[in-house]
Amino acid sequence: MNIKDLEYYQKLVATHSYTKTAEFFNLSQPSISAAVKRLSKEFRTTLITQKTPRGRFIVTPAGKILYDRSSEILNLFEMTKNEVAEANYPQLRGGVSPIVGKVYLAQILTELDQENLNHNIEITEAGSNDLSAIRSKIS
Repeated sequence: MNIKDLEYYQKLVATHSYTKTAEFFNLSQPSISAAVKRLSKEFRTTLITQKTPRGRFIVTPAGKILYDRSSEILNLFEMTKNEVAEANYPQLRGGVSPIVGKVYLAQILTELDQENLNHNIEITEAGSNDLSAIRSKIS
């Protein structure tokens, strides 16, 4: 299954408009129709029936299930992408004393966040004896 097809389908059902969906994704209406056809083929069922006299389409019961699940699927996919991307960053562990932490840590973390360098950072705030004990456990 193509995740983009699922995104198109979710937007289509939400807007109930091929035109709005195509415009949102900067695609043609036939591209949206093709995505729905691919999903229908993938799930071996009809997801959307023909238009009503008022020009609207009807989502089938199977199509409703897919729509309801699509948010969960897309959210899980996005979370997985983020976790995989973060796994490529080395883990940085550090320790600071409470005084240093209060004075400098917030500023340093803010700067790291602004540069999008705040991945896999673990900071322990403790006294020097406790930090030494923690360091010996890690080494």
